[in-house]
Amino acid sequence: MNNHLDRVPLNEVISLRLLGMETPGLFVSFSGAFRWLRERHGLKFSIKDSEIVDGMFEYDIRGHSGTAGYRSYEEAELACLRELIKIVSNEKKYRPRLEM
Repeated sequence: MNNHLDRVPLNEVISLRLLGMETPGLFVSFSGAFRWLRERHGLKFSIKDSEIVDGMFEYDIRGHSGTAGYRSYEEAELACLRELIKIVSNEKKYRPRLEM
């Protein structure tokens, strides 16, 4: 895989950092972002060949959502990452605040 294909786009890197992911600079790999989302937030997900349309890809996020119709694995990977960021953002937004 080419290095540029494993690099998370800048907008998503900024979103991940706002959610608490510590990064050295602005480079984050997809594998690093997905590992952090699994380990820190307990999200389970998969990206695979579509069972609906031959030659397409889909993602599934356990307990949340899934979608199909991506022309490449990388396109499905980015869409999945964006959905995971939305899930974590919404959880942080609606998580009850503990009173001290």
